[in-house]
Amino acid sequence: MRVWHIGGELAYIAELLLSELVTNAVQASTPGATPLGIRFALVDGRLRLAGRDGSDEQPVMNRDTEEDKECGHGLVLVDALAHGWGVDRRATGKTVWAEVAVTVRGLRCR
Repeated sequence: MRVWHIGGELAYIAELLLSELVTNAVQASTPGATPLGIRFALVDGRLRLAGRDGSDEQPVMNRDTEEDKECGHGLVLVDALAHGWGVDRRATGKTVWAEVAVTVRGLRCR
């Protein structure tokens, strides 16, 4: 993100989003499956963050997770902070991505 001069609140949000995507990818993976991967891309004013795993299971956003539970809040957080997010299926596994809008001054809210 430093290469693109992205810092401050936008960098913090991007790091948080990527952390959630990677955590979900690690939890969805099985030993010996397709390797995990991450990707950052800045295209048309959007920063896209992605985590790839070898699981064919669709990620589930669980809005009913109790607040004091350690797990289950990741995609709710991604949904709240990202401008958009989704899942791209692959022949083996999937890529879960999230995007945030970038403006000259940093973050553009949803």
